Amino acid sequence: AAAAAAASSGGGGGGGGAAGGGLAARLAQEAQTAAQTPRIGAAAWASGPSGRGDTGPATPHALRFGPSGAPTPMAYDRHGAAIGGNQGGGGGRLDGADIGGGAAGATVDGSGGNLLESIYPTSGRFGTTTSSDRAVNFVSDAARVVPPAPLSEGSINDHAILVAALNDSRRRAGEGGGERWQAAASAEQLVDGIRGILSTGVTTYCTTAAAAAGGRGGTSSMSAASIAAAQAVDQGYITALDVASSLLLMTPKNAVGGFGAGRTTSHCRSQVLGSLHHLAEQYRSHILATVSRSVMAGSSSPLGGGGSDGFAANVAAFVDLELGRVTPTGATSGAAVSPWKRMYHCLRCGDFVAALATLDQMPASGYDLDSAADLATVATAVKCLSAFQGVKRSIWLAAAETSGASGGGIEILLSSVPSDVVTSAIELYRAATMTATGCNVDDSGYRTVCLSLLCLGSTPRMNDGSDAADGNGASFAASTVEDYLYEGCWGAFFQQNTDTAVSVVNGVVSSLGETVRHFGPSHFEDDGETGEGRPLGTASRTALGIANHPPLSGGWAFAIPLMACQQFESALTYVAKVGGPAGLLQATHLALVLHLGGVDVVDLRSPPLLVSSDRSILLTSLLSSYASTLTKAAPALEYLVLIPDSGPNGACMSFTGTISRTAKVYVQSLIVKSGAFDDLAGVVSPDGSRISPTGGQALLDVHFSGSEVSDLLCAASDEALRRGNGRDAAELLSLAGRYVELLSLLNTELASLLVIEDPDQEMLEKRVFWRTAGDNFHSIHLTGGRNHVLANLEAQNRVDLTSTFALIMNLMVFFDRCQDRDWGGAWSLIDELGLFPSGEDGVSQKVAKYQALDSALKGKPFRHAVACTMESLFQQHSALKSRLGSSHTSHEAGSIHQRLGDLRKRARLLVTFAGLCRLDGGVSAKIARMEAYMV
Repeated sequence: AAAAAAASSGGGGGGGGAAGGGLAARLAQEAQTAAQTPRIGAAAWASGPSGRGDTGPATPHALRFGPSGAPTPMAYDRHGAAIGGNQGGGGGRLDGADIGGGAAGATVDGSGGNLLESIYPTSGRFGTTTSSDRAVNFVSDAARVVPPAPLSEGSINDHAILVAALNDSRRRAGEGGGERWQAAASAEQLVDGIRGILSTGVTTYCTTAAAAAGGRGGTSSMSAASIAAAQAVDQGYITALDVASSLLLMTPKNAVGGFGAGRTTSHCRSQVLGSLHHLAEQYRSHILATVSRSVMAGSSSPLGGGGSDGFAANVAAFVDLELGRVTPTGATSGAAVSPWKRMYHCLRCGDFVAALATLDQMPASGYDLDSAADLATVATAVKCLSAFQGVKRSIWLAAAETSGASGGGIEILLSSVPSDVVTSAIELYRAATMTATGCNVDDSGYRTVCLSLLCLGSTPRMNDGSDAADGNGASFAASTVEDYLYEGCWGAFFQQNTDTAVSVVNGVVSSLGETVRHFGPSHFEDDGETGEGRPLGTASRTALGIANHPPLSGGWAFAIPLMACQQFESALTYVAKVGGPAGLLQATHLALVLHLGGVDVVDLRSPPLLVSSDRSILLTSLLSSYASTLTKAAPALEYLVLIPDSGPNGACMSFTGTISRTAKVYVQSLIVKSGAFDDLAGVVSPDGSRISPTGGQALLDVHFSGSEVSDLLCAASDEALRRGNGRDAAELLSLAGRYVELLSLLNTELASLLVIEDPDQEMLEKRVFWRTAGDNFHSIHLTGGRNHVLANLEAQNRVDLTSTFALIMNLMVFFDRCQDRDWGGAWSLIDELGLFPSGEDGVSQKVAKYQALDSALKGKPFRHAVACTMESLFQQHSALKSRLGSSHTSHEAGSIHQRLGDLRKRARLLVTFAGLCRLDGGVSAKIARMEAYMV
C-alpha cells in the first residue's frame, strides 16, 4: 500500500516489496509497474468515450481502479449525463495525514480581505469551547487557489436564502411550544433547494461574466473550455448532493426529531446502505442512458420502460452494446452472451427482480454450473431477494422504505435468504475461484463475482475488506472506482448481526476508505497527463502554470469516493482546501446537510474509538470560515447561528431549535469584527431603549430574545475592550442597555484621561472623544428627570455611578482650568466639589469620603488633583502677596492679609489631609514644600 501511495503521488515509478496478501499486496505489486502502464480513467467524474471494455487485462490499475489497456469508461452521473473536462487542477497527492483530521489542526491566519479579519473568537463572557478552540480557518487555503472565474453572486445569495429559510423553520419550531426541530426534514429541503439553484443555471462560478470578459479580447484567459470547466465543478457538487440524499434516505431517525443514533451497527450499516443506493442508482441511470442513446441513433430497437421487467431488457441491450454485438442496422452478431454478464449488471443496480427475469430468459446450459442443484441454489437466492424487493426499484430502496425508525427493513433483508442457501452459494463461489482464469473479465469472471455477491458478505474478501489472494476472482468486475466501492460496500452491508458486527462492518468500510486515501487525489483527479501518459505531478503542474488552480472536478473526484466509504471529514476538508472559494461554499453546505440529517461529519475508523470525540469541529470550521468570506453581516449571521455545541461523547446538540453556546461565541466575534452595529443591533433611542433604524427587527433580534441580545452585545463589548477598542465597547454597552457597565466604562476611560503627561495627537484625540461622549451621555440621559437609564441604574442599586461620573467630568474641567492657569476658577470649582477639608473638624470626614471614592479616581488622578489644588492655592497666594507692595487703603490691605491667611490655612489642611490619606508618589512631600513657601 505504501508503494502504491508513493506511485500515485509522483505519477509513476516506485517499487517496494509487497508484504502480506490481499488487496494491499496486489496494489503494491501493481504500483511497481505503474510508470510503464497507461493511466486509464475509471471514475464517474472523468470524461471520455463510452465502453467498459471486455478485452485486455482486467487487473485494476495502480493509479486508477480501471482495467489497464481498456478504453476510458463513460463518465456518468445519476441522470446518465456525461461530465465535461476542466482546465487547470489541484496540487499533487494529499495523503491521509493531510486530510484525515484536517479540521482539528492549527488555525490558519488571514482571510483575504473578507468581512472579518478572523472569525475565530477569543475567550470572553461566553468562554470558548472545544469546537471553537480546535476549529480551522479554511479561508487562506481557498485564497491560494486560482479559480477559473469569480464566484457567482447569485449562487452566494441563493445559498444564503436557503440557510435563512432553514433558520426560520427552526425558529418557528421553537415558537410553537418548544417542539423539537425536525432537522432531517430541513436537510432534505436544503438539498432540494440547492438542486433548484443549480438547475436554473445559477452556477457557482460567474461563467457568463467570464465569457464576456474573454470575448472582449481583454486579458481574461477564460476560454469556452474553461467556462465548461467551471460549470463542471457544479456537476461534482450535484453528484455529492446525490450521495448525501441517499445517506439521508437511509439514515435511521429517532423518535424525537431527526438525529441518528450514533455509531451503532444499525447506523453504520444504514450509511453503507446509502452508499449502495447511490452507486446502484447512478449505474442504473448510466445503463438506461446508454441504451436510450443507442435507440435514438437507430442502432437498437425501442425497449420497455425502466421498471424491473423492462430493465432486464435494457440490461441485455446494454451488454450487447458493450460487446459490440449490435450492428449499425440494429441486428446482433456473434455468439450468445453468458447470462452471468447480464446477471452482474442487474446485481450492480441492486435489482433482483431484473436478475430473476434474466434467469428465466436464459437457458440453463449457459450458466456453466456442475448440476441443476447448483443452478437451483442461485435461483433460490435471487428469488428470495426478489421477493424482498417487491415493486421497488432495488433491494436498497426496499430496505429503506420498510425500515422505519428502528432499521427493521435492514434486518429483514439480512435474513431474507435462508442460511443453507447462503452456505451452498459459498461452496459454489469457492469452486468458481478454483476454475477462474486469472484476471480476465470473461464469463467465468462474471460468474465468480456474481456468486461472491450472492454469498452475502460471507466470502473471505468481504469479511476483512480485502481481495482474496487465492484466485483473485472476487474483483473481476471491478473495472471502475464505483464498481470496486459497490462490491466492497456490499460485503460490509451483509455482515451478519453478531456481538462483533459493528466492528466488522466498521472494519470493512474503513478499510475501503484507507485504500482510497492511500491512492490519494492524483489517482482520481483527471488533471491531464504527461507525454508518457502518467498523471501530472506537482512539478509538471507548476511548469504549466496551473499549480494553484483547483482540480478539474473542484475536488469532488476524490471526495465522492471518500464519502462512499464514510470518510466525510477527509472528503469535505479536501474540497474546502483545494476547491477555492467554490469548494469552501460547497463543502460548507454539504456538511450542513449531512449534520442536519444525522450523519456524523467525521471519518469512520476501526476501531470506532478512534473517531473524533467532537463531531462538530469540521462543521464549526466550515461554517465560520465561509461566514468570514461574506461581505455583509446579515448572511454571515445566518451561518454562524447554525454552529452546533458538543454534548457528551461528541453528540451534537443543535437539534432543539435553540442556538448553541458555541454559536454565540462566534456571533459575539461577528459583532465586534464586522462593526455593523446598526444592522445587527439597531440604534439607541433618546429614552435609552434600543430600536431598529428601519422600523422592523434588527438582525440579532430575529434569532435571539431581548435578554440574549443584551448578553451578546455585552460580551462583544468585553471583546472590544480586550482588543483595545473602547469606543466600540461603549457603543455596544449602550445598545445592550447595560448602563451600569457603560457608566463604569465611561468613568474608567475618563479617569484615565484626567492627567496626560507628554500627550501626543492620538492621546489628545482620545481625550476629546471620551469627553464628548461623556457630555452627550449626560445631556441625553442624566438631565430632564427620571428616564429609562436612571430606572435601570436604580433597579441595580448603582445610582452612585452617576455621582462618580459627575465628579470626573468636573475634575476634567478643573484640570483644564489649571492648564489654562485660571487658578481662581480652578480653586472655585474644586472647593465647590468638597473633596478637601475646609476646617479642622472636617478632616476625618473628608478622609472617609476619599476612602469611599470609586477606584477609577484613586491613585494617579486623585494625587494629581491634590497637587493641582495646592498649585492653585500657592499661585493665588503668590499673586495676592505681590499686591501688598502697591498703594492700598488699610481696609484693602486687611482684606488681602485675611485672604492670604485663609489660603495658608487651606494649604495646611490639605497637607494634613494628604498625609492621612497616605498618598504615594511624592505628592505629600511636594505639597508640603509648596505650603512652606506660603508665608
